[in-house]
Amino acid sequence: MDKAREHSIIADSCTDFSETGENSDNYKRVPFLINVDGIEFRDLKLEVRNLLKAMKNRKNKIATACPSPAEFMSSFSQMANNFVVTISSSLSGAYNSAMLARDMFLEDIQGSGLIHVFDSKSASAGETLVALKVHELSDQGLPFQDIVDQVTEYISKLKTFFVIDSLEHLEKNGRISKKDCIIGTMLHITPIMGDNGDGGIEMKAKAIGWKPAVRKLIDMIGSYDVDFKNTIMGITHVNALEKAMTIKGDILAKYSFKNILIFKASGLSAAYADENGIILAFATR
Repeated sequence: MDKAREHSIIADSCTDFSETGENSDNYKRVPFLINVDGIEFRDLKLEVRNLLKAMKNRKNKIATACPSPAEFMSSFSQMANNFVVTISSSLSGAYNSAMLARDMFLEDIQGSGLIHVFDSKSASAGETLVALKVHELSDQGLPFQDIVDQVTEYISKLKTFFVIDSLEHLEKNGRISKKDCIIGTMLHITPIMGDNGDGGIEMKAKAIGWKPAVRKLIDMIGSYDVDFKNTIMGITHVNALEKAMTIKGDILAKYSFKNILIFKASGLSAAYADENGIILAFATR
């Protein structure tokens, strides 16, 4: 019966956009709101350069608001298997908002719908890979519960890392500690940040300068048990396509990934990674 139903994929706007156009419109995006000194940006078809420009001129911290339950609920379909993907619940209230929407939706339609909310325990490139995994399995016509089980397992194996020029936005918005921010700024080093295994952010390594940090990150990939020939990596960049392409080439020269997809950052990814930020993600065995 599952196979006869269409699949609807809904994700918050921390998912990013494929630079090739491949798989870029396979799901509905529910937007975050980003406020920069009183200027509000709705993260849907947002021109990221305008956001970055406002961020450079800001006096106060950037504030973000996750989608409301009503916004999630309006994207659900009674005629489909609904799969929702959110940014890590450790970083935002989007997961809780989507869960509340799910409960209201199922109550309104008296339990006749099918819906599952995935906490990606990631963001940006990692969350985007989760959405694409849902799409891949949906295209195979798998039953609802099989998709839920396989995507949940995929999330448990996902690793996300990022290298950015400044940690200021992450610290000001409470995403990392002041200690980690001081290490990355006052000591003039470039940190390699990553997930802590439960959706939070921690420092993984550090290097003096951007290029050494990227080289160290590429070397770190080899310390994980990855089935490279059957694994897709995602790389998100914030207005830094040339950097992303160079990193992709360096990674493929060392590891035989099945494919590496390049993503252009959404507004939310850009708000925290800032200009020239690079985020990459892949799954282990």
